[in-house]
Amino acid sequence: MFDFLKGGKTSVKLTLDRPISEDATRVYPYYLGETVHARVTLASEKEVKIQEGRIALVYQEEYQYKHHHHSRDSHGHSRTTVATAWATDEREVNRQVFLGETSLPAGTQKTYEFDLPIPTNAAPSAQAEIVHIKWMVKATLDRKMAGDIEDKIDLPIFTGASGTSAQPVEAGVSNEPDEADLIFSLPGKEWVMGETIAGRLQISPKKEFDVTEIRVELVRRERVPRDLGNEHETSLPVKVSDGTRLKPGQNLTLPFNIAIPSPVPATFSTSNSTLDWMLKGILARRLRKDTVVEEGIIIYNGRQR
Repeated sequence: MFDFLKGGKTSVKLTLDRPISEDATRVYPYYLGETVHARVTLASEKEVKIQEGRIALVYQEEYQYKHHHHSRDSHGHSRTTVATAWATDEREVNRQVFLGETSLPAGTQKTYEFDLPIPTNAAPSAQAEIVHIKWMVKATLDRKMAGDIEDKIDLPIFTGASGTSAQPVEAGVSNEPDEADLIFSLPGKEWVMGETIAGRLQISPKKEFDVTEIRVELVRRERVPRDLGNEHETSLPVKVSDGTRLKPGQNLTLPFNIAIPSPVPATFSTSNSTLDWMLKGILARRLRKDTVVEEGIIIYNGRQR
């Protein structure tokens, strides 16, 4: 955790009130709305001049967007293609200055303690395909005309289930209601990574037709609205029935279980991106589009029930 000045003897050490483990099986996360208690220890064997000493809770969001790329070949012909690029939104959510412009004398040993509240309405940590959200605490000695001396720690920040969408629900609208009504029956609409979604897919055929299989998918959809817009979907399919012939009046109720992987990013929305989860029920059909129902759910990444 030390960041030593090359050729010097000054260091900044940052410690937090919870251990931060690189092992995913032993994570001690912070939650939105909680407070990070941090300690900064300065040590200097030689005198060092600084502009400022500060600590900050930093939010960083990286997102991939699509845009038009214009080029011209050696013959002068112009060409426009669609390209992707990454952008970064980084800002200090909480910044506290503990030293102004000063000189730290030789032999300095000082410790400072801070409280850094995490906003309740922010996005949690996320490592998805086209969106990455990271939180960190950074302690810095800002030096004029010289490299800064700093230490930083990445924070896992989670969201816990709220309980506001935990009531049983029957919902969903078929994309082809003249073919079949499709409805999800669920014990609730909010879940936590690592849990198993146990529900039922209700099928009421309006016409007679064959399906090659019936399945339910857990779908994660990432969206970045910048420029041309970018979208990425990841799905986890579970087959609930082999191919069969559906007939009007012969309704089906098919139970399903889908285990939510761990770790996964939680549901969130920012000004730069959104990440949504949904269940998709699919009547797979040959030589024509599938009959589908989608229903949004909320997934949290902490505090299992």
